[in-house]
Amino acid sequence: MRSIDELRPIRHSDMVGFYFGDYHTSQFGLVRVSSGNRYTEYLFPTLKTNTVDNNSIDGSLYFGTNKSTRTFQIDLAFDSVTEDDLRDIKEWLTGVHPLIFDERPYVAYTCTLNSAPQIKFLTFDEDGDRVYKGEMSVTFMSYLPYGYTINGKKYIDDFLDENFDEWSSASKLVWKDGLDEFKEGQINLYNGGDVETDYTLTFYTTAAGKAKIVLGSNSYEFTLPSPIKTHLEVKINSKLQLAQYNNVKIEDNKVIESDNTNTILITDSLISCIPTGKSILTYEIDSLDTNAPNSIEYRYRFL
Repeated sequence: MRSIDELRPIRHSDMVGFYFGDYHTSQFGLVRVSSGNRYTEYLFPTLKTNTVDNNSIDGSLYFGTNKSTRTFQIDLAFDSVTEDDLRDIKEWLTGVHPLIFDERPYVAYTCTLNSAPQIKFLTFDEDGDRVYKGEMSVTFMSYLPYGYTINGKKYIDDFLDENFDEWSSASKLVWKDGLDEFKEGQINLYNGGDVETDYTLTFYTTAAGKAKIVLGSNSYEFTLPSPIKTHLEVKINSKLQLAQYNNVKIEDNKVIESDNTNTILITDSLISCIPTGKSILTYEIDSLDTNAPNSIEYRYRFL
């Protein structure tokens, strides 16, 4: 594929394009178009209903509905696309990449092509060069039912250069303003997604002691060993229900050495997810180093 400098400049002010990986439709002369003056979009992923037939009763037994894959069928138009452009488009559409629409730059769907794109075109001559004008249709498949915030970008602060006035009010994103910070025994959280989400909590202690983490009605208490190096790094993973201990050395607020990983399973499953909207995680941690790079990481999940 040609370098970015050799492609067209990026344009997403009209909200008619998308990124697939590192490249935007406008760089290839492509514009997203509607059918009959309307765009088509599914509000939910594919829904899979779980039922079991029982001959002794009328109807079926219902065991819930799971969210499955998600499909995006996109119609595109192009004008003055060259042979080089077509080769670049083929390479661009290969592989698994984040799919990000202009109107929702804060949501990324991990996608791959679900079928071979179809192109319809007419050929013209422009200044001795052959160019194509026409339409094409692409269908992306996401094997995850949700879209996610990407690269840690989940606040309005992260999008000040991306026309955020046009979409911020509908996005539920907020200004960071002290969120996700360890402060006086609590962390103020905000989940701007459509469903609850998992998190990884990381903190550093300088001596043996105890810790207690509370989120909502669930809590987890555990004993911390003494660090062999300057600090004990503790990672709590709510998705895997794991607590991981590492002996580390910290200098200038950065971890420069790490070893002796010890992972334990949180068998009582008391580490809950972060609910939508505002919430507070409280903590009581002996010998917590408040100057260390303590953090909580999570992504919003969108339908």
